[in-house]
Amino acid sequence: MILVDSNIIIYAINESSSKHYAAKEFIESKADNLCVAHQNLLESYRVLTYPNYPNPMSPAKAYTALASLLDLGVGVVCPRENTVVKALRYASQHNVSFNKIFDVYLYFTALDNGVYSIATENTKDFEDFEGLEVINPFSV
Repeated sequence: MILVDSNIIIYAINESSSKHYAAKEFIESKADNLCVAHQNLLESYRVLTYPNYPNPMSPAKAYTALASLLDLGVGVVCPRENTVVKALRYASQHNVSFNKIFDVYLYFTALDNGVYSIATENTKDFEDFEGLEVINPFSV
């Protein structure tokens, strides 16, 4: 199972992106082996509906676009009861601050659900996490 990061979701939905077709093809061709975290869905919704985003979507259109991803068979994983504690402990032990905490939380959400691979364009954000294979769909 491969967790799909928010940037890949957004590219797959944003038809004006130069990476749209590659991201969409990646998701469509591997949908049965992909999952997203609830966090990715919320982050993607936030970006897609942001007024300063190029061609922002209405809330209804963003919902429909994200739901269509799930209709392909992409699964959803959620954090476990102690995922946040693991993430905060890791953050305190590794001097993690600011927005990096969301990558840590996503990492532990994935591991807690038996997911050991992530598809992202932001490979540097995840390369230091032990036991997580980082895949850039645009350089495969």
